[in-house]
Amino acid sequence: MKETIIVIEHLEPFTSKWMFIEIKHSALLASPYQLWLTNVKRECEREIFSRYVSKVYRESIIDLSKRLEYDRIIVLDPEASTPLSPTDFEKPNIVIVGGIMGSYPPEKRTKKFLSEKISQAIGRNIGKGQFTINGAIYVLRQVLEGKSLKEIKTVNGLRINTIDGEIFLPYTFPLENGKPVIPEEEIVYIRDILPLDEEKYILEEKIPSIC
Repeated sequence: MKETIIVIEHLEPFTSKWMFIEIKHSALLASPYQLWLTNVKRECEREIFSRYVSKVYRESIIDLSKRLEYDRIIVLDPEASTPLSPTDFEKPNIVIVGGIMGSYPPEKRTKKFLSEKISQAIGRNIGKGQFTINGAIYVLRQVLEGKSLKEIKTVNGLRINTIDGEIFLPYTFPLENGKPVIPEEEIVYIRDILPLDEEKYILEEKIPSIC
C-alpha cells in the first residue's frame, strides 16, 4: 500500500554544517513517514545522509517524479495561493520541501526551481513568512496528523544571545509548547561555530561543508 512520502530537494551547491543539522532534525520530525533527500550531487554527502534519511538520490525529484506513480505531488511553496490542509492527504501524496537555506528577503527560489518545473505538481503554502527546512517539515507533519494551519502557532524571528551580542534569525518558526522548533545543536552551531566557519571561509576560502 502506498503511503505519503516527504521529499527534501537539495537546492544548494553543497551541504553546509547548518543545513546538515536542519536535515538531520527533519528526519526525526518526519518519522514515521519516509523522508527522501533528492538532488544530492556529491557522493560523500549522499553517503553521510544515508545514515539519517530513508533514501538519498543523486537525481532531482523533477526527474524522479516522471517515474513515480502517485495520485498527486504537492510542492510546499510560499508563493502558492492555497494553504495546506489535512484534506490534501485523503490519498497518498508526494510532498516536496525545498532544501534551501533561506536568504532574506526571500528570492522565490522554490517557485523557480520546483513549482514551475514539475508540471503535475500542485502548490500549497504553510502560512506567511519564510520557514526553515526543519520548521516546514514540522508544520507538514502536524497537518499530516490532522491539524489545520490555524491550530499551529508560529513566531516571526528568533534572537540568539552570544558573548558578542545578539544574532537575529529573520525566519518563521512553529511553536511547540510555546517554544520555537529548533534543536539545541542548531543554536549551538549558529552561536559558537558559525562565526569560526565564516572566518575560515574569508581567510582560507574553505567552504563550511560536511565533507
